[in-house]
Amino acid sequence: MHTPTGSITNDDFMMLEQLADKEGLQAAAQELVERMRQQKLYPELFEARKMLHRVELGLPPVQVDPIGAQGKKSGAIQQD
Repeated sequence: MHTPTGSITNDDFMMLEQLADKEGLQAAAQELVERMRQQKLYPELFEARKMLHRVELGLPPVQVDPIGAQGKKSGAIQQD
């Protein structure tokens, strides 16, 4: 899955996309975690585990809004 240049190939992305379509995002994220663990790519493993846990919590796999913006949308308590 990991090329010598340090990037994931197009075929790898296609495989993960097909797995997500067939078995869901959680299965695809789990596969990514397992591959990163097997290849001992620890920074990538950390990111893949974050992705897996976000999917398990019903969140998008990747955070798209700044963290501070989420509190404002959810009605966070604001000081006057």
